[in-house]
Amino acid sequence: MKKTIFRLMLLVSVAASLQRCADEGESARPEKVQFTYSFTDTGGESGRVEANAVPAALLLSVTTAAGESVFLNKRVELIRLGESFITEPLDMTPGSYQVSDFLLVNSDDVVIYATPRKGAPLAKIVNRPLPNPFSVIRNKATNVAMAVVYAGVRPPEDFGYVSFPVNVVNPLELSVLASGNNGASLTSAKAYIVEGSDTIKTYNLGATINLLSFPGDTQVPRKLIVTKPGYNKVEQEFVYDDLLQTLNGTPWKIVLIPALFTLDAVLNPDYQVYSEIGLAGMPGALTIDWGDGTSETVSLGEATTYHHDYAAGNTSARINVTGDLDKITDFVQIEGVGQSSYINVQGLTGLKRFLFGVTSNLAEVLDFTYNNKLEYLELQYSYNLHKVILPEHHILRYLNVEGNDTMNTTTIDALIDQLYQGVSESHLDGRFYFSRRQIYPPQPIGPPSPAAIAKLHALRDTYNWTIVPLP
Repeated sequence: MKKTIFRLMLLVSVAASLQRCADEGESARPEKVQFTYSFTDTGGESGRVEANAVPAALLLSVTTAAGESVFLNKRVELIRLGESFITEPLDMTPGSYQVSDFLLVNSDDVVIYATPRKGAPLAKIVNRPLPNPFSVIRNKATNVAMAVVYAGVRPPEDFGYVSFPVNVVNPLELSVLASGNNGASLTSAKAYIVEGSDTIKTYNLGATINLLSFPGDTQVPRKLIVTKPGYNKVEQEFVYDDLLQTLNGTPWKIVLIPALFTLDAVLNPDYQVYSEIGLAGMPGALTIDWGDGTSETVSLGEATTYHHDYAAGNTSARINVTGDLDKITDFVQIEGVGQSSYINVQGLTGLKRFLFGVTSNLAEVLDFTYNNKLEYLELQYSYNLHKVILPEHHILRYLNVEGNDTMNTTTIDALIDQLYQGVSESHLDGRFYFSRRQIYPPQPIGPPSPAAIAKLHALRDTYNWTIVPLP
């Protein structure tokens, strides 16, 4: 009996040993591992990117979980399948591994994408920086997904690398500054990356240099939108590769301008205790605070005059307009109706036409620095006007400052220079009127210096502007 039991135990032991050997042999059999990735085609028929920006191969380093090297900068060829790429399969035995280096190179073996390593400056813009662990499972094909960062303008040493179904990540440093009376300072804001009609990424920005990232082809046109309550929305189109070259390693700085539209109404207790503002624009809504404790919400659209009566005895009022300021295209206060001694229109980023005149109460300075869409500027017989500031890159077609005899040679020279600089960029024809009040034959305001007169002649002869009077 004891011999029989011994034989049975021996048979079980042998069977178990044989099964272990079979299992070990099975686990030692290599499995297929492939690294794939997909992104918008950078070569394609569009021709937007040169061939040297298309990945041609993967340089891969892999270690075991214990740190023993399996591959060291192994070159893995890529196979193109339509708009995607896939690597040739690699044979790896089941077990635990980690990718220690991953580089995508072009046909010249120049690194164009890479995965950052832990601790690197760009590591925080990917979910899993290197080393990135993965497992090969028995009887199962393995695919490993990773994110890479565009390295076209950065040295490989800035990263540490790895790859598989890849989401291309484009890093971008961005800071937002709020403009105020004491200059500009860093501020928080909301930002969006828009491609076509789709918002592909949204960010909550801090009052610091923010490191952003977004996926996709680095030469596709996109738009950055930055918003903050109380400030004008900023929209800037960009192409990632071109932008990085322009920035040359410095953060992209966006300056937010307060969304202000403010007027100081001049009221005459003897005959005019009211104010009027003529506005037109795209459909929208505005709230007008008339400065006497009353306000109203009005519709913006076709040309409309907004009227408000004040209580007897009032001599002035600060009017504040808020709402869809960027949709206002036209502003009118003329011939003494609704006189204003101060006007701030920096919030009217869509302003195209500004008409103000035949009044002695206009402020000494009118600043249109932020009204880049301004085309028509009528300031005729604004007797107290001393200085006009145009947008740096203006597209004016009409400028009239006739009758503003308080402008001297210095200020009229500055205005002529601004006009000339903008026209020399835009090459738009137009008209400029700047004769003094009630003098015949017409004499120019200022008068302008010889250098300014030369620019006026160039405006006429080179850019087809009508200048009245032409010195």
